[in-house]
Amino acid sequence: MEFKIGYNIKPREITSLGLVIFEEYNERGELSEATPTAEECKAYNFKWNGSKCLLIQTDTSFLSEVEDNNYTNSSNRAILHSQNNTITGVNNLLEGFNYNNLIVGDTNRISPNISNTILSGTRGIADYNNSKVLGSDDSRQTIEVIAAADTTDDTAAISYLNNDGATMIKVPENTILSFNADALAVRVGGTGSGDRGDFRKWVEEGVVVNIGGTLTIARTKVLKVSNGTTSSWNVEAKTAGEYLYLEVEGSEDTDLKWIVKWNIKEIKTGVDLTISERR
Repeated sequence: MEFKIGYNIKPREITSLGLVIFEEYNERGELSEATPTAEECKAYNFKWNGSKCLLIQTDTSFLSEVEDNNYTNSSNRAILHSQNNTITGVNNLLEGFNYNNLIVGDTNRISPNISNTILSGTRGIADYNNSKVLGSDDSRQTIEVIAAADTTDDTAAISYLNNDGATMIKVPENTILSFNADALAVRVGGTGSGDRGDFRKWVEEGVVVNIGGTLTIARTKVLKVSNGTTSSWNVEAKTAGEYLYLEVEGSEDTDLKWIVKWNIKEIKTGVDLTISERR
């Protein structure tokens, strides 16, 4: 589930009793269990009972909000508060609080609180807002998603997905990703050397694998084109905990806008990568 803009805490799972478990980044940059406030609980459209956040809804008007979806087959399902979605295929699932999505295929799934996404193929899973996912089977899929950032100096910054200030690309355990990050920066202001409209474009490529909860990354970068005073601008793919992101760096007193298009190939291996085959 994604972070909502303006919040540093998000739901992680819902127990069989309907209790919503939340998580947040700790001081080591890792996600750990956290206790939400009433405001944070309600921000994700759950119910606050005075001390706990629950997936319980007694207001029948809430349940009616799954009616504005277009399904071509009765085997497709939406759970709680999903609107304006179109599904063509069979056995597809919207897990709740999903808006303006398109699914074409079979046995695909869009995670809770994910919207504005196109999911096609077979057994794909969409975990990011405003993304395109092509599923192949339970273990392989491709993902396209945009990240962005704004910088005003030479301090390194994270380009978060959809510029939401929180979301990075998760690499689950025993999963390997091949990535291509097409990055562009353009100057829009500032008093430093150079002019508005100066630009620089890179392609960052590589592979990252999660082995036993630890990410290993191999990467390379190519500068494609540039114009103006841009020599100190830079990008680099990095990891933190279970997450992959593109770090961007501009220059002092220079206002830059950044955009990154991620193209990802994902394989969930289904085996314990910490175990060696060597005898």
